[in-house]
Formats: sequence, structure tokens, C-alpha cells
Amino acid sequence: MAANSKETKTKKKRLSGKKKKIYDSLKKQLLLTNNYNDYTEDLLQDYLTMYDTKCQLALDIEENGVSIEYDNGGGQKGKKINPSIDLMNRTNAQMLKLLDALGLKPSKMNSKPSNDGDDDDIF
Repeated sequence: MAANSKETKTKKKRLSGKKKKIYDSLKKQLLLTNNYNDYTEDLLQDYLTMYDTKCQLALDIEENGVSIEYDNGGGQKGKKINPSIDLMNRTNAQMLKLLDALGLKPSKMNSKPSNDGDDDDIF
């Protein structure tokens, strides 16, 4: 029973802030088109997982830059493109395909500019 309670708390914690707004926006669109069911809920959860991945990759790029140093241990050292760039591009492409498969479109979080300097659209 304790594991189930922990799982519920984790799910609630994940759906906070911007991520909750994204989820609510997507779910609302599915409800309006009468397309919300267990299958589309599962796809929404997949989308949120990809969103988390994209955010972690973006953080890695921000922290480490677009190129990173490598040392293969055999005396070869140098710089290479941060692999998070390619992974983020692929993750973003999959997120867009998932939205398309669900018949969803991006929507603005709100019509007024926010104070946090983040002008991203909500999907």
C-alpha cells in the first residue's frame, strides 16, 4: 500500500507548474474533440516523459555548451559536438509527431506576457 501512495505523490509532484499547464491544455483539447480515453491518456503521459527528457537535454546543453571535450584514454583528446543536441532534436521531432497523431495543435499558455522571461508556447 505504501508503494501506491508513493506513486500517487510522485505523479502529483510531476504535474506541477508549466508541465501541469501543458498537460491540462492537451487534455482539454482532447476532451473538446471527444477524443479523450485511456489510450490517449497514455500517449499524454508519453508526451510528458518526452518533455522531461527534452528539458534535461536542454539543461545539459546550457551547462556544457554545444561542444564538449573528450579523452578516449588512448591519447586522443579533442572537442566534439554535444550529443544532447541531436538527442534533443530527435525528442522534439517525436513530440511533434505525437501531437500530430493525437490531432492536437500548440496553444498559448495565456495571452499576456509572463514576468519570468519564458515566452515558450505550450503544446
